[in-house]
Amino acid sequence: MKVTKDMLTEKQKECVNFSSHRDLIVQGVAGSGKSLVVINRALQIYEKTKEKGKRAKIAVFTYANSLVKYTHEVLENGGEEASSDIKVSTLDSEILSLYRKIVGHSTNGVYNNYSRELDDVVLELERQYPDSRFFKKEKREFLMDEIKWMKQHIMKRFSDYETCVRKGRGATRVTKDDRRIIYDVYEKFYEKLKFKNARTIDVIAEELVKKVIPEYCQYDFVLVDEAQDLTLSKMIIAKSLARVSITVSADFAQKIYKTGFTWKEAGIEIRGQASKKLQGTHRNTKQIAALANSLTEANTEIKRYDEEDFTVPELPKREGPLPQLIYENSYRQEQEDIITLIKEIRSNKPESTIALLGRDKTYIGKMQTWLNRASIPYQLIDKNNDYKVLEPGVKVVKYHSSKGLEFNYVIMPFIDDGIFPYTKYAADDDDDSVEDLMNEARSLMYVGMTRARDMLYMFAVDGVDGNPSPLIEDLDGSMMEVKNY
Repeated sequence: MKVTKDMLTEKQKECVNFSSHRDLIVQGVAGSGKSLVVINRALQIYEKTKEKGKRAKIAVFTYANSLVKYTHEVLENGGEEASSDIKVSTLDSEILSLYRKIVGHSTNGVYNNYSRELDDVVLELERQYPDSRFFKKEKREFLMDEIKWMKQHIMKRFSDYETCVRKGRGATRVTKDDRRIIYDVYEKFYEKLKFKNARTIDVIAEELVKKVIPEYCQYDFVLVDEAQDLTLSKMIIAKSLARVSITVSADFAQKIYKTGFTWKEAGIEIRGQASKKLQGTHRNTKQIAALANSLTEANTEIKRYDEEDFTVPELPKREGPLPQLIYENSYRQEQEDIITLIKEIRSNKPESTIALLGRDKTYIGKMQTWLNRASIPYQLIDKNNDYKVLEPGVKVVKYHSSKGLEFNYVIMPFIDDGIFPYTKYAADDDDDSVEDLMNEARSLMYVGMTRARDMLYMFAVDGVDGNPSPLIEDLDGSMMEVKNY
């Protein structure tokens, strides 16, 4: 895919040409061209400063390693000289590098699981708060996410948490009394980590927020792609890295994690024309977009967003076949039919990209086994592997890593109960928790569905091996072809 300005719509050009000396927020639905805008804006800034005999220091930060590789591919395929002068990395990588430079401490173990430490804290506090529902085992994941969110918001005292709006934290109710208990957990947990000299990515980000970023670490222009799942502390750092301006793209309909922040909290003041919305998708067919939108309409978390954070989707004009939902009577039959489908696509459309999407490493491994047994070559889109997103062929990728990417054909196996929503470790069946699980699954499915340019296939088991996902009921039946085998 060559990056040329004639690929852009008038609205996209308006974003690219917006003053480089002002902060800019670009919002739009999946496939509306947000990443294309970010890349072209970075290139234009580079070219204009070069014309003046200057050299701008430009950084593009993305949400995931897969999007870093994709951005590099797009720049390299365009044959742009700027591809070597524009830094592209994940924001996490930049933060860890910055921490080592400024603070001088090791960043080993920042993504370690500290669930045992949380268990110890809960055990200590249970004597003080014996009736707290948040000390139940099934609430442990929520509790960990909540105290992480508090650290991401750099909370220093109970009053910070007592009165705050828990934006993006889902449907789970937290009363004033609950907040007192949770804040005690927060304090004791991070005290325990400090005693062990352990640092999470959120602890590191908090430390950096308190520092003055040296000029040699800053960039003239910072651009952040797929920002909706970043945390507040990370966005504050991204803003502080920009000497001149920051450009941010986001789509809150694709939000997977319960992070949540406002642009104002991040220090990004958006006034007048500095907030742009890209209407419509240029990736999907009308049929794929309509089906994905029907799933979004059932997402109650999206309904809680401010109007300024949500872009009302417009259906594209490009027509295509109806997406297919295939019910299988067993996992073995599902495997056989998917392998047959992939062989047919590769034979009929050899220049196409085909994505097999998986919920986690367990399902990624299952699909790799299928392909290996069938002797079908594929590329695993993973930070530890070498791959080319734009190269024709089969790609195996997690839903979380697929954000910002696109493929001609998308195949979504395992649209089953227990996977969508994901209830592998969940035992909490109160209404709020169930609603959060359903919304998380809807967002993830929406991300997967909207990766497809030309055709979407979804597979669900309805038999002795399992039951179809309840989310299938959210889909507009008139916008898909249902097959039973």
